[in-house]
Amino acid sequence: MNFLKSLSNSPQLRTASSAPVVCIAQKLSEPQDIFCIMQSLEHLLYLDVRVAIQTDRATAAFCELEVFTKKHPLRFALLDEREDAKHQTLLESSELLLFPSSLSPTHSPELKAGLNRDATLVLFADTVNRRKLAQLSEMVHNVFFFYKKTPEAFWDALSRAIDFHRKKAK
Repeated sequence: MNFLKSLSNSPQLRTASSAPVVCIAQKLSEPQDIFCIMQSLEHLLYLDVRVAIQTDRATAAFCELEVFTKKHPLRFALLDEREDAKHQTLLESSELLLFPSSLSPTHSPELKAGLNRDATLVLFADTVNRRKLAQLSEMVHNVFFFYKKTPEAFWDALSRAIDFHRKKAK
């Protein structure tokens, strides 16, 4: 059984792995977002995490993501964007939430849910929302930003967030 099925059956159920669940909380659609994620997947194999990715079948990289997740079913899961119930379960069960696309801090129910649950967050801070997001990070200390849409910037923020989460969990 893959970790997604075990979470779907019971949000509180953990598989044999104690690895934290990382959920990409936004649907991947922008080419640069997909590129950053695709470049990071191989690196994530070396960390003790489980990753859920949400996208739609029309996305150019869907087939590549599907092949990758099928190779590693205990570590990666791919959700079709129409699987709202599974996505909600993952949002509620994930310890880390990733937001690789621009978002408005006041209009994202996924972000609000993550903040309410004290999840560790990784956010892309574009120039439009940078000030609002900076105010957010002053209120909570479990938010990590990346400012350029590059695999290196994304990976740096994600690595810091995972380290923070592990220290917090001890």
